[in-house]
Amino acid sequence: MKIADKYSMTESEKNELITVSLSIDAETAFEYQCSTLLVKAQLKAISEGKIKNTWNEVAITRHLKKHLRQIIGEIGVQYFVIPEYPEDDEEIDDGNKSPAEEVYFDLVFSSFSISKQFYFAVEAKIIIENNFRKRIATTEISEYISNKGMRKFIEGIYKKKGCMLGYVVEGNPAAIVKKINEKIRIDPFYKESAILEKKPLIEDFDCYYESTHSEYNNNPLRHLFLDFATKN
Repeated sequence: MKIADKYSMTESEKNELITVSLSIDAETAFEYQCSTLLVKAQLKAISEGKIKNTWNEVAITRHLKKHLRQIIGEIGVQYFVIPEYPEDDEEIDDGNKSPAEEVYFDLVFSSFSISKQFYFAVEAKIIIENNFRKRIATTEISEYISNKGMRKFIEGIYKKKGCMLGYVVEGNPAAIVKKINEKIRIDPFYKESAILEKKPLIEDFDCYYESTHSEYNNNPLRHLFLDFATKN
């Protein structure tokens, strides 16, 4: 079975996406569906065979965006996906802060329900197990948990709900998560609850984790690791 066939959208999944706005907890359902779409876009990208482990995170994100829009178009739901999307900032809107200080999500999903607009924001990072080409593994892992990564959500720089998205271009995702947790344990900023714990999310996808943080209003923080290092 080809990987693209294995992860193609089933009729039941299409119906679930189409009716998500009618869910009792539409926002949580939307977050789940965005996570599912990211995984399906990853598999389509791998099947297409264009992604290279030399690409940076912006190039990978833009390539995933192409596949996400194709999937969303096939399903026919009112989801929007936008790269390099600015966080709302009233200080900038009111002229009290320079637009040069604006912060951007790597990717944002958006959808409307009857009563509100939902957002699901993505902070993407290249992540590796071992030193690879010019990348240093400890540097990439440190950045993942830093104020350039997870702390953007935890410290309220990002106010929208969302997830961390790790692009694995070298190594084993489980080994990388272990190293992330080792970094978290010795970082004075974090508490024990910040440890990434594996959770079931999508059938046959075992690279989804969650962490909880006392200072974060949108617990749990979701983590998806998309493996581009070992292509089937």
